[in-house]
Amino acid sequence: MKKKILCVYSNKYTFVAKDIKLLQDKYEVIEFGFPTHPKWKTPFILIKQFFFMLYWMPQVKATVSMFPGYHTILPSLFTKLFNTKSSIILAGFDCYSFPSINYGIFNQGLLKKIAIFSCKNATNLVVVHESMINSAYTYDNSDSDRQGIKHFIPELNKEIIPMYYGYESDRFFNKNESRIPNSFVTISIDISGSTFYRKGIDMILKVAEKLPDYTFTIIGKTKDIAFDIPKNVTILPPVPYNEVNDYLNKYEFYFQLSMAEGFPNALCEAMMSGCIPIGSDVFSIPYIIDNTGFILPKRDVDELVKVCNSAVNADKNNLSKLASKRIIENFPVTRRQNELIELVEKLINHK
Repeated sequence: MKKKILCVYSNKYTFVAKDIKLLQDKYEVIEFGFPTHPKWKTPFILIKQFFFMLYWMPQVKATVSMFPGYHTILPSLFTKLFNTKSSIILAGFDCYSFPSINYGIFNQGLLKKIAIFSCKNATNLVVVHESMINSAYTYDNSDSDRQGIKHFIPELNKEIIPMYYGYESDRFFNKNESRIPNSFVTISIDISGSTFYRKGIDMILKVAEKLPDYTFTIIGKTKDIAFDIPKNVTILPPVPYNEVNDYLNKYEFYFQLSMAEGFPNALCEAMMSGCIPIGSDVFSIPYIIDNTGFILPKRDVDELVKVCNSAVNADKNNLSKLASKRIIENFPVTRRQNELIELVEKLINHK
């Protein structure tokens, strides 16, 4: 019989569902989803979670929470009450503060206090990249020049374990077919509001105006397009996950011009699909790209023009192959699964 573990999350994003599926190979995973919207439901969901925890906590051997938030308040208390070990996986938002774009849990008032409480009461913490612990930030000077969980909670005395995401080479792969010449693409869950700036959509629109001979595609959800779109920019609605690889194989370059990221899945999937990466010099992005693409050191449009021109004149065929190889060899899904299981076993056997 499989051991029971509890997994708590706010929204079941694709990468959350993937982690749960990986854990289900070895454990019986008891799930509790805590939707963040609408806000008025939060007190009622807390009541529901209280009775859920009361029933399941005596039966589970460990608890894994995806990010800190309202959904980790009760698990933090119940794991102490039942002496059950727990881990919180931090993915990006929960380690940063960027007031200029209203991003990061340490810019969120009450959520900041909840994050500090939850992290201090966990047995250990997981970050998807080392840069999320405490690192210098030089890409843009609008906010703090240091970011990371230990920067915002300096008194935090917990083991912090780096654990990269993993990817399936049979889902995303380079078809080695002809691509649209001098074409650039990016994918974002949303391209409006603060995400417009965090994901660098504004930078793409500005650079497109300066490079009219290149084509740019932005894939993402937007309620109303409240910005001017250059003629060489196409905006597409969200693409079903099982069709993303087909789209990515049409383009030569992939933009990841974010102001803040944890370990961007879209970038890795695009590289596996053979897109040559162009990324901002923030957190895990330079590490992921390595020598397979191009890094934008500063949030500057003129610098981005230079990077794009360098990219289109590079050995694109070779870089495309290197990008695919980089992700396939260094970030396989099997590695992620083994490390997740090792994490849970460590919790179960913790003295």
